Amino acid sequence: MPSIIPLTDDASSIEVLLEEREITFETMFNSRGGFWAINVSEGANTLFTGLPLTLGHDIFETMPELYLGSLVMFDTTLKGVEASFDSLGNTTVLLHFTEQEKEDAQKTLLASGSFGGAFSNDFDQSEFF
Repeated sequence: MPSIIPLTDDASSIEVLLEEREITFETMFNSRGGFWAINVSEGANTLFTGLPLTLGHDIFETMPELYLGSLVMFDTTLKGVEASFDSLGNTTVLLHFTEQEKEDAQKTLLASGSFGGAFSNDFDQSEFF
């Protein structure tokens, strides 16, 4: 079962232990574009800056060598609604899948015939929660 990264809608910074490594998440709301973005770092090493938080997109997909699993935004209402100014951490959450959970989810999606990408919105996310 994936874990929820406890982001909040107050543009803050939080440190979380992922795969036994301390990772810092800093969120900010882009008022012009109307979306949340995130900076991700490990100690003094910046992994990502200003990456938009969008549903179904695996934040770590482009850097599998990090071995940190997957981070995917999820709409708890199951309506496919992106995070708004006041919904981050409330109805829209950031999920962490370990490497094993990611493999298991992909196998399930392949077996069901609904696999449209690593963690795209093309599948019924409710079957995992």
